Amino acid sequence: MKNLEVNRDNTRLVGNDLRKTHGPAYLVQINYERAVAAGGDAIIEALRAVGEATWLKEHGASLIAVDADRKLRYERIAGRGGALDQVTFEHFSKQEDRELAGADAWDMNIAGVMAMADYTLTNDGAVEKLRAQVDQVLEEIKK
Repeated sequence: MKNLEVNRDNTRLVGNDLRKTHGPAYLVQINYERAVAAGGDAIIEALRAVGEATWLKEHGASLIAVDADRKLRYERIAGRGGALDQVTFEHFSKQEDRELAGADAWDMNIAGVMAMADYTLTNDGAVEKLRAQVDQVLEEIKK
């Protein structure tokens, strides 16, 4: 899968291929091992597959889902202007629909991952509002 254009569709393709080849938790296991080696607390973000969420929960992690209205998410990514973000709203919506409910253990199933969350935050305002929500959840987790 070398020499692929850097975009969201190809990122999904590569991630799914790695999970299919090495197991549904492969990507999160690598990050978890790095976090353990670094010591202290860590946040592993961007879970995409139920296998990743399951593996983390089995290893004592708390899951925090962060959601926002689709149109707002699109406006934010369009404003970033990164290589993965150069899409129309229609294409963005198709990508999200495909990523929301994959049937295979290695496929993206963001809705399934979010359903497993211990906490769900709504990111519909200023970044300070989200930070306050995160701080509150982290304090609760530390108890």
